[in-house]
Amino acid sequence: MLNIRPATGRDAAAVADVLLSSRKTLMPAIPLAHDNESIRKWVALHLIPCGHVLVAERGARVLGFCALAERGGCGWVDQLYVRPEAVDSGIGSALLGYAVCELPFPVRLWCFRDNPRACQFYERRGFEVLLKREGGAADNEEGLPDILYQLSDRRLED
Repeated sequence: MLNIRPATGRDAAAVADVLLSSRKTLMPAIPLAHDNESIRKWVALHLIPCGHVLVAERGARVLGFCALAERGGCGWVDQLYVRPEAVDSGIGSALLGYAVCELPFPVRLWCFRDNPRACQFYERRGFEVLLKREGGAADNEEGLPDILYQLSDRRLED
């Protein structure tokens, strides 16, 4: 059974593991902007303490997480990652569904254009392209082309 709950400081290592393994395995063409140790520190000292982070777990194993925020009158999914071996098992859909229920509308998120699997995932669930950027240091830390997606109402498709 999948359990979705708020992350705690004890989850920092598992959340960082999910982020790093997902990025390296599922998005090898998208380089990380920071080294592993910096990412682990950021998760432990910033992401979990300062954000609304949810983990999806089976048993005691964290299989995915998402970070939610409210900015500029919109709900934001700032991070959504699933362990590579757990992709296509409904975890991403469960986390996104939870996020959509928790956040005000519209719900927005950024996705790298070089991550077509994720782009298709969001588009199949009703997210629409709001903006495409060409990349560069001003756009994101990686300097890569990305897409701003928006879900305007509670119509989340599966």
